[in-house]
Amino acid sequence: MLRVRLFFAAGLATAATVASLVASGCWFNDMAIGSDCPPDQPRECCLCPWPEDCPDGAPPTPPECVDGGTEAGDGSLSSCTDGTCVVPAPDWDPVFLAEGAEISVPVCPENAPEIAFEGRPAPAWGLVCPTCSCDEPVGGACHVPTTWTVTSDACTGGGVQTNFDPPADWEGTCSATNSIPEGLQCGGVPCVGGILISAPTIEEPPCTPRGSDPPPEVPHFAPGGFAARFARACARTPWTACEGADEVCLPRMGAPFATCVMHEGDETCPEGWPDKHLLYGEVDDQRQCEACSCEPPTGATCSVKVHVYSEAACTTERLAVDISPEMGGGCHLLMSGVALAGIAAEVLDYQPGTCEPHGSEPVGDVFLTGATTFCCREPVS
Repeated sequence: MLRVRLFFAAGLATAATVASLVASGCWFNDMAIGSDCPPDQPRECCLCPWPEDCPDGAPPTPPECVDGGTEAGDGSLSSCTDGTCVVPAPDWDPVFLAEGAEISVPVCPENAPEIAFEGRPAPAWGLVCPTCSCDEPVGGACHVPTTWTVTSDACTGGGVQTNFDPPADWEGTCSATNSIPEGLQCGGVPCVGGILISAPTIEEPPCTPRGSDPPPEVPHFAPGGFAARFARACARTPWTACEGADEVCLPRMGAPFATCVMHEGDETCPEGWPDKHLLYGEVDDQRQCEACSCEPPTGATCSVKVHVYSEAACTTERLAVDISPEMGGGCHLLMSGVALAGIAAEVLDYQPGTCEPHGSEPVGDVFLTGATTFCCREPVS
């Protein structure tokens, strides 16, 4: 009699435990005991495990739970429970695409482990080159005249000429290298009637070219740069088939991957895949900026005052006149037959010229190979 009571008590305890689990909706092996959910249905797809959970009727089933998100219309459950059923466009291959700085693009995940494509977009901007400029020429000089010629005529061009040049490398100090006594005759006329003096000359070194400081960084697309724009497409062969004709099951994939289809060449995106990305298997950026250079200096000016004296000590002045490269030296009248013995010259003014900068123009091209079009259902992160 005692054994029967023990068995009865144990049975009541077991029944109470089961009832408690059922009443609380406890789940075993992804199903609720006593619920209306199929045993192989994920919890997120069973919205009303108990009738009292949805007194106003069941809400719409999530798209990923009904034919992988396609418009089946009959509410039937899909075999693509871990992803979405899609119909790829004819001749287009479904992939998952990630794009960004090369260091940040992840490797292909386990559910799409195959690398279908790796490449880069074409450069999205033109090559930016520094602005060239030229320093003023350093070390330029205005040189005093080096050719002095006494003529017997009054600067008419028909007289006897007598050399009156200063010594080599003369810098303008008083010089009496040559002398003509007073009244000296040349061809029956006084040797001194005028003096021809060459123009002063300007000598300037090349200008130093410079680029903008600091020069802007030149973007290049050499493979391996940690910040270079990069794209990787991942796939799986074969994709899991869905129940619908021509449908494949693409697993749910988080950022930065986007669901896309790919096709070789530059193609128009098929309907339903609006976000286009044209990528290239190789981007060879051979653009560079020409080096800065400078034209020879121009525009320099200077003026020189020249003096002619009757004595070697350069005391009695017979001529004092300003000359310049622009004016030329010219012929200057002197008192006929006067004695000449000394000359001198000094630079009054020198203004350096300027140089026209050249260069810093973009040269070279970007060579793109392996064009591939990616069309995505949503924007790529």
